[in-house]
Formats: sequence, C-alpha cells, structure tokens
Amino acid sequence: MSAFRRRATGWAWAIAWVFVLKSVVDPWRELGGVVDERLRWLERAALVAGIPIGFTAGRIARDRAATKGTSFARVAHDLGMPAALSTAAALVALKLAGADDGVGIVVTAWLSLQAGLDVALGALPLMEGKPLRIEPPELSGSLPIPPGRRSHPRGPGEGPSVPGSRRR
Repeated sequence: MSAFRRRATGWAWAIAWVFVLKSVVDPWRELGGVVDERLRWLERAALVAGIPIGFTAGRIARDRAATKGTSFARVAHDLGMPAALSTAAALVALKLAGADDGVGIVVTAWLSLQAGLDVALGALPLMEGKPLRIEPPELSGSLPIPPGRRSHPRGPGEGPSVPGSRRR
C-alpha cells in the first residue's frame, strides 16, 4: 500500500470513529436516555475523558510493544480485554442496583476509550504513512546502545581494570 493510501485510510478510520461516537451519544440525549442534567454532564465527561485516556494508553502500549517485539493483535487484545471486562461488570452492577439511567454513560465511556485505543494503535500510524505492523524503533546515534547489543563486547581501552595496573 502506498503512503498516500495509508494516510487516507488512517484519516478515514479516525473520522469513522467520530461518526460512531456521535451516533451513540445523540440518541441518549434526544430520546430521553439521559434524564437529568447531572447525567448529561457525566455523559459528556465520559465521552471527552475516554478518548485521550485511550489514546495515551494506546501510544504507550504501541511503543512498549515495539521494543519487546509484540504483535499488533496481542497489544490490541491486552488493552481491550480489561476495558471490556470492566464495562461488563459496570453494566451488571448498574442493572442489579436498578440504575438503568447510567447505562448510556457506561457504554459511551467504553466506546470513547476504545476509540482512543483504536486510533492510537491503528489509525495514527497509517496517518503518518507507516504500516499497521508494529516495528521496532530505529536506533539513532544519540541513544546509548545497551551492552548486550554492541557488536564488540568492549571497545579498545574498555577492558576490565586489574588491580595494580594503570590505564592509559
């Protein structure tokens, strides 16, 4: 895939998430799913807070996965599973408590978190013209190379110091 097509796909992916979130949030507001002003503000907070939290977690996870050599699918699974389980637990707790008004807020929070994660893991690399595959970072001369990755175990003059010997 060319860089232009990758960028276009990334932008389309991110814009699709905007439409998904809008289509989920609007009915709750218009059809009376959010019944009072306090719940409307909670829904807005859930929508606005979930995206940057998910995006930040996704970028951190992608960077860590690149250094460890983890696959895209594994990272997506490891990030998505705790969010899905906590959302399911929150929905069950709301149902048991009889507070059906908060269901829309929990779903909005989960979707906005997923949107942030998905954009960070998938859409943003495509927007940058990079492949979706998680690749190790490029080494630059400004970063120190760990001892285990040096081509020569020790450079000249870096040998072990022997008591009584002098280094020149």
